[in-house]
Amino acid sequence: MGRYNIWADDYGYREEVSAKIDLLLKEKKVMGYSVLATHIGDKILTNGSSKNTLVGLHVNLVEGIPVSKPSTVSSLVDREGNFYPLWIFIARIARGLIKAKDFKKEVEAQYRKLTNLGLDISYIDSHQHVHSLGLVYDSVKEIADKYNLTIRNSGDIKAFTARAKLSLAILRRVSYLLPPFCKLSEGWTKNDLGWYFLSWETAGFKKNIKNIKSDDILVTHPGRRVDRCGIIDY
Repeated sequence: MGRYNIWADDYGYREEVSAKIDLLLKEKKVMGYSVLATHIGDKILTNGSSKNTLVGLHVNLVEGIPVSKPSTVSSLVDREGNFYPLWIFIARIARGLIKAKDFKKEVEAQYRKLTNLGLDISYIDSHQHVHSLGLVYDSVKEIADKYNLTIRNSGDIKAFTARAKLSLAILRRVSYLLPPFCKLSEGWTKNDLGWYFLSWETAGFKKNIKNIKSDDILVTHPGRRVDRCGIIDY
């Protein structure tokens, strides 16, 4: 892995994404990975995972269908039972149309699905970083406290490129404006590890690697266009 730690998000998003992450696990190029419980079936194949590999729940509330029965989390889904896209999701939070109990129910359902498949979940983060929003964060933290999970630190995000800085600025502004009107949640991490969101950096990684410290975690999305360089090349 070199002198930095690499974390892979979106296991289960598509077959090629899972295959790329499995390959990286076999080659011991990642310290951990996050799984989309909403995108996997009844079996999960992580042939390269070792007992030292960390596994996280990648909470998804904005793409696809819920793990819970849609009628039991009705404020999170449309008439067809699908999650609302990110910006509609945010607008519904702003209008008070999403119930906190639905957040908690679905986050716990996603956690239980993964543990029932035999995964040892120790971290929790989210698809498109929605756990950085105050109302979502409250539910995520409640589940994290209940099961002793480490929340990805969203209050100490580092950004290098103009694209990354713009994305971070928008996320911070949204988190200020939405109820309960709090800044980006600071969360907490074990071993004082910091998080860099390379999904926002794309090709800026190699140019800026000199700025990475040995205890930082680089969040990547292997096999997806958002991670154009491809972590496998680093």
